[in-house]
Amino acid sequence: MLSLRIQACGSETNASSQHDLIPGTPLKVESKFFKGTLVLHLSDWTQEITNDTERPDQSSETPIRSDDPYFQENPERTFSISIHDAMFVGSGPEGALPIDDIWFGNVLHQPVRDRLPYGTSLVLKFAKAIDAAITYDVEADHPWAFSPLLATVNTLSVKFPMDSSDTTSSIDSLSVKEDTDLLAEIGAEPGMKAGQRRSFFAKDSNRKLMISPDKHRVSCDFYNSWISVSKTSSHLNLPIGLKFDLKRYWDLAPVQYVCRSKDASRTFFEITFVAKEQ
Repeated sequence: MLSLRIQACGSETNASSQHDLIPGTPLKVESKFFKGTLVLHLSDWTQEITNDTERPDQSSETPIRSDDPYFQENPERTFSISIHDAMFVGSGPEGALPIDDIWFGNVLHQPVRDRLPYGTSLVLKFAKAIDAAITYDVEADHPWAFSPLLATVNTLSVKFPMDSSDTTSSIDSLSVKEDTDLLAEIGAEPGMKAGQRRSFFAKDSNRKLMISPDKHRVSCDFYNSWISVSKTSSHLNLPIGLKFDLKRYWDLAPVQYVCRSKDASRTFFEITFVAKEQ
């Protein structure tokens, strides 16, 4: 049986800062280049309540299955990584950085070139169809797929920083609503809807726009309805008629969702799925 543990940290060079990321529970992450709150939502996740879990209305032996309010609001989704009130720090004046220097994607820690499933080419075409800016190398020793963050996330909100000492307690709606009007002040098109924003930032020239930690706080939601992850299984069920049991192609090496600079010299945050056989 597969056992899965999920951890998050603000820098790949600081493993001591890793914390368990419990689905449905906000986790504040801070590093030299990033400060924000991460929330992972998995519709099929189950978790045994321990003495450290604050669920006063249930017994300690009651399993929890997706009473996550995120899925009550979004029942069609199965997987989500959301970022809230995030500050990104670059190498420019006052920590400014171009939008093109914030990339988000996957890294596997073992090659899969010799066991790629039938239909992989269709999966890659599907990925390119829904994310025009994606780049990938599935033949690499550490296979990867990355996109510019502002071009790949489903919903994006950019706000002026607010005085708040604890964003984890103020997340009353876990769904991020599209709002990029503040970016119009630095040259983006005003009034963009989500699809328009993704198309806009899929163009290299539009990602030269600069954001800064003292003027912009980023919230976004990366979600879909075809990844299903539980403590004992993981499946990919694409709307093009392909379904994979990911465990068959995964040698239990860590799988990471990483947000980093384009040249990979700075890691903003990473979420690591660590699996083992029981």
